Amino acid sequence: MSPFFHAFIPFAQVTQFSWKESDPTSVYVFIGIFIAFIIFLVFASRTGAGSGGGGIHPDSVQRTGRFSKRAFRRKARDLGLSRYQISTLENLYRQFRIVNPMALLSSSKQMDAVLKKAVTSIDALGTSEAIRENQKLTLYRIKQLIERNSQKKTIYTGTSQLKSGLTVALTPEGGGRYQSRIISVLRDSIAFAIPYNSSGQEARWKKGTKLKVFFWKPNGQGYSFFTKINGYASIRGVPSIIASHSHSIIQAQQRQFRRKSIDKPAYFYPVRILSEGLGKNVQKRAYVDSGRHTLSTIIDISAGGCSIRTAHPLGENELIKVEFETERGNMVSFFGKVKHMRKVKPYGGMMHIMFTRISKRNLNRINSYVYGITES
Repeated sequence: MSPFFHAFIPFAQVTQFSWKESDPTSVYVFIGIFIAFIIFLVFASRTGAGSGGGGIHPDSVQRTGRFSKRAFRRKARDLGLSRYQISTLENLYRQFRIVNPMALLSSSKQMDAVLKKAVTSIDALGTSEAIRENQKLTLYRIKQLIERNSQKKTIYTGTSQLKSGLTVALTPEGGGRYQSRIISVLRDSIAFAIPYNSSGQEARWKKGTKLKVFFWKPNGQGYSFFTKINGYASIRGVPSIIASHSHSIIQAQQRQFRRKSIDKPAYFYPVRILSEGLGKNVQKRAYVDSGRHTLSTIIDISAGGCSIRTAHPLGENELIKVEFETERGNMVSFFGKVKHMRKVKPYGGMMHIMFTRISKRNLNRINSYVYGITES
């Protein structure tokens, strides 16, 4: 039975009218009052439905069919987000009144904008530093999961599909690794900017030299292919290597975290493991050899590690402490392990380091740099 009918019953019960059959005025009065009452109920119903405040509330969007909270949670779980991380995202789209919350589950500009707003709002809270750093780290981990799992893996059939401006790493036969970028994708060849060696001079190789080329997509998916140097030329005013196209691009292992070039000076120290005690009472303690600090350059960095170029590299599996300053002058330090070391001509080497211990504050500073977020 209609709710309007139920509302009318008490009204009819308490409102008594008497009229004579020959008195039409009373009939008209009753009908007028009845119509006015129905209009009042309709108006009150509509006013109550819209009393939730300005903007579009997510629950009302769900009822109209434009957004499904169940579908949102299902997609979030498919991306690897935990229940707590999903709840955090739901709080964000309520707080910032996101009209299309599903856009947060892709590596979109809207997700980046919300991340920046959220980190800024956390810094403004009056909570302890530990709580703020935990909250920011949760946001960055959500971003990393979405970035890694939301983008479809690109299938390349050849280098003619690549775009100008793409950052690449060139490894010539004989060793070494050089940062470069694609200047132009020509009809019969591909042009790379001539890289520079550690002495600041152009790295040029003989015609016919084979190159292994690496590049990475924003979600951390890596690719590589082989090519051969055909010659050198100036393309768009840039001294360039002209190389052959390749019809075979190999998909490499996906990086866990986004990596960003930084090219900043840093100091590193060897970390020694000392044994104290005898027999069963032997205890191992890490000792930072502060007397052997070495100036180096951080080439790139991520939430999981970094690459460092130095004239005096440590060997593979050696432990290390690194210190450097961020863009805002904040000192960052961490402990790590040298996973790989390759020599760089004419001297020195490149160390690829995995973090083994880093504070949440310093990790958030690195994430802030990688994702372009401004923190205090």
